Amino acid sequence: MHFNTNLVLSLLLSVPAALAAVNGRCSSGNGVCVSTTSCTNAGGTYVSGKCPNDPSNVKCCNKTRCVAPNGAIGSCKFTSDCTGTTYSGLCPGGSNFKCCVTAPPPGSVKKPSGTEVVNFARKYIGNPYV
Repeated sequence: MHFNTNLVLSLLLSVPAALAAVNGRCSSGNGVCVSTTSCTNAGGTYVSGKCPNDPSNVKCCNKTRCVAPNGAIGSCKFTSDCTGTTYSGLCPGGSNFKCCVTAPPPGSVKKPSGTEVVNFARKYIGNPYV
């Protein structure tokens, strides 16, 4: 059997190029190029024309909100764009598109003093436990 080496090499090199945008960044926004089924199953919405080199069932999927296992609210982002903690399996797309939860900036969350906690509790003295 005779193979044309140049033909085989060109075919092998063209396959990744044709699939390069699947699970890749959309041409606008922070969405990910995935199948419409994957997008819908993950609770996202999709738009056409933002993943031009992909098959017709691959669209730009946008899912802006996700909830981490600890209950923290995050957003679906590429891991390279996340400055917080990432959680897998909560967003459509490949392993590089995850739920990103960022911690509040230091000092933005005020911790109550012991006196404030006691004063808050005193308001409920005499109320029956429910």
